[in-house]
Amino acid sequence: MSPPCPCGRAAPLADCCGHYLAGAPAPDAESLMRSRYTAYVLEDEV
Repeated sequence: MSPPCPCGRAAPLADCCGHYLAGAPAPDAESLMRSRYTAYVLEDEV
């Protein structure tokens, strides 16, 4: 099972921000900002 997403949503990382961190475009500004925060927390910055 995937760990919870650090962005604050109740979904696992793989179902929430994981695909945006893998390169998929975010559908809206909120998802983009949540994925950027998640990348920062996970030290997955580019």
